[in-house]
Amino acid sequence: MTHRRFLRLAVSLSILAATLLSQAAHGGANRLIQPKLFDLLDTAEVAMNQGNVNKALAYSDLLLLNNTITYSIDTGAVAPDQRDEAAHAVRESVATWEEALGYEVQFEEVSKGGNVRIAFADSVRLMGKDIAGHAVWSRQVFDWGYGNYTPRVSGEIKVRTLTPEGSPMSEAAWQHTIGHEIGHMLGLWDSPRVGDMMGPINLKNPVTRPTESEVAALQDIRAEALQITQACLALPRR
Repeated sequence: MTHRRFLRLAVSLSILAATLLSQAAHGGANRLIQPKLFDLLDTAEVAMNQGNVNKALAYSDLLLLNNTITYSIDTGAVAPDQRDEAAHAVRESVATWEEALGYEVQFEEVSKGGNVRIAFADSVRLMGKDIAGHAVWSRQVFDWGYGNYTPRVSGEIKVRTLTPEGSPMSEAAWQHTIGHEIGHMLGLWDSPRVGDMMGPINLKNPVTRPTESEVAALQDIRAEALQITQACLALPRR
């Protein structure tokens, strides 16, 4: 199997259409941001305009990720002599995103459970094709009634231990894969460009840091959420 066939799956036409509709609603909003984040932003803004400050704050907090994100690492599928390397790749990827976002988003490693589980497997496949990794994530606000709302982030990241040819993944390849999947959890779309953190992985030259445009996309939508938070703090609670 060639490296070209190991590239990330293309975005489907239906998902692309949803992205374009969301961008149109936001006046050509950054194409790197997933539509889900714009939906959360819209909900926060509507709640603010309705005077529901607590709900607006919960949704803006969910965008800002104000609460520390806890994560656990499962290296059980990794060869024993590579487990320290695999865990180090996770920690480096997390630290890279923290630094890129000016430490406004904080992660904390826990021994078990946590908001996010990062697990290694011999292979990872999606729709019948080999991929480097895969992330499933959720951002939810729980409405407990009486004006009480709780934002919560959860997810699971799977990372392959072996290339499709059966050789061990390098630590740099792991960092690209994990950084890419964390980028999804932070709200970024796949990029078609090799050389982007959110782009396809090149096993011979993995990317271990997000690009300026990727970071700027997240900072832009975070700035919008922060504006809602600041406006809400000036309104009476109900």
